[in-house]
Amino acid sequence: MTRKESASLPASQMCTSSSSPGKTGAVNRQDIDASRAGRARDMVVSGGVNIYPAEVEKALFSLPGIEDCAAFGIPDPEFGEALVAVVVGDRLDGEALRGELRKAIASYKVPRHIVSVARLERDPSGKIRKHVLRENYLVQAQES
Repeated sequence: MTRKESASLPASQMCTSSSSPGKTGAVNRQDIDASRAGRARDMVVSGGVNIYPAEVEKALFSLPGIEDCAAFGIPDPEFGEALVAVVVGDRLDGEALRGELRKAIASYKVPRHIVSVARLERDPSGKIRKHVLRENYLVQAQES
């Protein structure tokens, strides 16, 4: 099952536990769709509000033309952290994507920066290497 397929599972097939983060670091939310919020270490705190990258990724996957994506936080002098999304797909216009996302999620959850790449770096087990994406983004931001 791909990440995009799992993001669109009906609520009856999603984890509904509301337990606190344990050894796995998984954070679950008990709400209308009982969706998984992600891992505690992935949470981005921007301007004092918690943003779960998994929720932003789910919204990105719902947009046409997005084949794969990852969201993560970077240091921000004004807000503490800022959200960045890296996308793979046909839709290359970051501002258009931000506009579409504002219709699906709260405006404070919309990534401040959206970058398009040919593919996402993955480890041998197929997981996205977000720490590598973050490091590459920060290096490129310093160079420009």
